[in-house]
Amino acid sequence: MNFALVLAGGVGSRMGADVPKQFIEVNGKPIIIYSLEAFSKHSEIDGIFVVCIEEWQEELLRMIKAFGVEKVLGVLSQGKDRRESSLIGVNAVSSYLTEKGEQLSEHTVLIHDAARPLVTAEIISRNIWDAKQYGACETVCKMADTVIKSDDGFTYSPSDIVPRGNLSRVQTPQSFIVSEIAEAHKHYEEAMRVSPDSVPEITDDAGLMLFCKKPVKLTEGSSLNIKLTTKEDIDFFAAMTRS
Repeated sequence: MNFALVLAGGVGSRMGADVPKQFIEVNGKPIIIYSLEAFSKHSEIDGIFVVCIEEWQEELLRMIKAFGVEKVLGVLSQGKDRRESSLIGVNAVSSYLTEKGEQLSEHTVLIHDAARPLVTAEIISRNIWDAKQYGACETVCKMADTVIKSDDGFTYSPSDIVPRGNLSRVQTPQSFIVSEIAEAHKHYEEAMRVSPDSVPEITDDAGLMLFCKKPVKLTEGSSLNIKLTTKEDIDFFAAMTRS
């Protein structure tokens, strides 16, 4: 089975809106519903878990019912940061499979930002395939723009132009065999307990796999699979989804 884990714990402070950005309504539908529908409508996705701001859970459940989103198996309270929220979701997927007598090593979980509502069926399919083949993958998009670095923030020299041929922007989903990402979380937490000062801060799941010295396959994404962060992003998304 393949599960989607949608992380909706952010408050969207940079958006300057009265509600968390994932609940902003665009063309008559909350952003999070677009994201949930992308997974719900995909034939290879068997179930969805959502990690959500606690005070918005009741409203999210109302939205899920109102828009007829299927396959949602649980809405969970967020952790203190993204990694902990992801762990809460991974544990929920693991518990669901264990209760059904399933082996965690035979199933996948796709971890996705609720604020990336333009994820496509093709990206989801590629993530499922690559996770099954390689154990772990993360969606990336090759850099098309010229990249520079500037020490003073105002000027740069020709030597400050960064070759972009091997550069990519990281997106989501990040997808895994369930047992692999569960073990990566466990390994990281054990390392934190033993020697917290020597362990780097890691916020995303692909980083946890790399911390365990396990490879992460790069999966082709899309320049349209943006994370909605600013008002301009919302305007772009509204134009893309206007019928």
